Amino acid sequence: MQNNLLLNNEDARLEELYSLQILDSEVDEQIDAITEIAFYITQVPIVLVSLIDKDRQWFKSKIGIHVTETPREISFCAHTIQQKEIFIVENALIDERFKNNPLVKSDPNITFYAGVPLTTSKGFNIGTLCIIDTKTRSLEKQQILILKKLAKQIIVLFEQNKKNLELQTIENRLNLSLSTAKMGVWEWDFIDDVLIWDKSMYQLYEISEKDFSGAADAWGKILHPDDLKKSLGHVKNSIESKENIDYEFRVILPSKKIKYIQTKAHLILNSKGDPVKFYGINFDITKEKTSKIEADKLRYALNSSAIISATDANGIITFVNDKFSDTSLYSKEELIGKSHKIVNSGYHPKEFFSELWKTIKSGKIWQGEICNRKKNGNIYWVSSYIIPFKNDLNIIDQYISIRYEITEKKSAEKQLIQSAKMSSLGEMSSSIAHEIKNPLAIISGKASLLLAKIKNGNKIDQNDLEKKLEEIQNTCGRIARIIKGLSNFSRDSADDPFMKFKVSTIIENALAISNERLKDKLIEIFVTGDINCEISCRESQIAQVLLNLLNNSYDALENTTEKWVEINVKNDLENKKIIISVTDSGNGIDDKIKNNIMQPFFTTKELGKGTGLGLSISKEIVENHGGKFYLDSNNKNTKFILEFPFV
Repeated sequence: MQNNLLLNNEDARLEELYSLQILDSEVDEQIDAITEIAFYITQVPIVLVSLIDKDRQWFKSKIGIHVTETPREISFCAHTIQQKEIFIVENALIDERFKNNPLVKSDPNITFYAGVPLTTSKGFNIGTLCIIDTKTRSLEKQQILILKKLAKQIIVLFEQNKKNLELQTIENRLNLSLSTAKMGVWEWDFIDDVLIWDKSMYQLYEISEKDFSGAADAWGKILHPDDLKKSLGHVKNSIESKENIDYEFRVILPSKKIKYIQTKAHLILNSKGDPVKFYGINFDITKEKTSKIEADKLRYALNSSAIISATDANGIITFVNDKFSDTSLYSKEELIGKSHKIVNSGYHPKEFFSELWKTIKSGKIWQGEICNRKKNGNIYWVSSYIIPFKNDLNIIDQYISIRYEITEKKSAEKQLIQSAKMSSLGEMSSSIAHEIKNPLAIISGKASLLLAKIKNGNKIDQNDLEKKLEEIQNTCGRIARIIKGLSNFSRDSADDPFMKFKVSTIIENALAISNERLKDKLIEIFVTGDINCEISCRESQIAQVLLNLLNNSYDALENTTEKWVEINVKNDLENKKIIISVTDSGNGIDDKIKNNIMQPFFTTKELGKGTGLGLSISKEIVENHGGKFYLDSNNKNTKFILEFPFV
């Protein structure tokens, strides 16, 4: 861990930071919007707008963490503000500067870091726009370019906010004439071609009085060549129509920089009603124009990489970008005026979309993964972000969706889920064989006794015969249930339709595979509650979730004295939920790893036991059913909750 890093101009830098009056300020939707854009173009779990104070770094905007500040002495961003360009650490675990940093060794477990300094117009680095991942990665050139543009836009907003605060302070002290004078006042007698400027005009154009002749052609030489003809056209039209002037143009400063000017002028007529001169003012609108240009560039970058659409309050599509059409294969004309049902694949249950609409109608942002169907029938997956917008009456009148295609990612996940299934079956193979072998032994024994009696010519009692045949039949049924459970569990059920199933049936199928294994370890199973209620689901997938939890309980209880697992079902009528809980007699999950257990490949088991995918896959399965999957941290034992919406 590095010591606190201070800059040579630290006092001046802090003074600049404090002058912006941003530290400990309220949430800013515009800054948060930029953070969200950075999140979507990089797809990292953590994005921060960090301001570096004297002894701390404070987060103006954040995605992926809950804390609002951390000590400066352990901050990665303290290194970034010493740079002029983006600062990237691809693997902090092996970087001598950071490998012992507590932010690397513990939550948030930083592995990858990239930070762009937030440089004010005075050249001070007051903080960073940074992205963080828990795994190594690299950035594409376009992503780096966009991050830099976003950082510039943040500074524009900060400085604009400072300007707004300053204007609020002096607003009541200034009158129109004073504010006009500071903008730059001019007069042009076009009959005699005499152009008069006040001092503010010279400051605006950054030239001295001796370098300006006071004629219209001298002003024309300062204009950007592309704007000269347009400006002369405005003047000509004004004189001919006897109307005032209001337009924008660019000037080229002696420093070769471009400045954007807005001019407003009154046309003066003589006693005969003929135009003779203009009285006007010039405004410097460079910041506003460059901000718009930067915003247009950002919009172009986002439009090029994301699938974007807008709908009205009823979900009717009012706008789609080219990427939406390119991905879905529907033309814009086919999409606009329709709802998103046009790309509905039928993969998700109705409850999934009910929860989505419930979220966005409440004014909250919805984020999740959706399976869609192209015009040609092919399936594609998107990571979707749906943002509600309100009008001046505080009523939601628009939804904007930003999506990224993740079809390849979902295909890989599908293979992982199937691989995890096979791994679970591998772990249980000996117990399953034993579970089938026992009933086969019963069938063989009963059949052998009957066969021996027949061969020996012994008379067979009718009641005894019926009893033994009934036992054989029941035992065959037991084997059939085991085989059916194995068949359902082992096949790929990702594309199964959603159907209503009794929770009791799902539990039975999971226990048919795992019951013998649990019995071998003297683990008691209790099934309680409203087990006959129904959920809409892919039955095999929910059985997989239960089996994952039962396998975890098996491993966790192996060396404990008290051994039991309870599967409880609650029909929560008040909240319109079906709640399935799986609790075992273990002592709960260590606080140090609670935040990591749902991460793919995270495991505390010894090598060879488990893949580290069980809980992450279970969470994804339940969420794809429109439900929730989480650990009940308040229970003294180990308790996982599955919540499903009412059918």
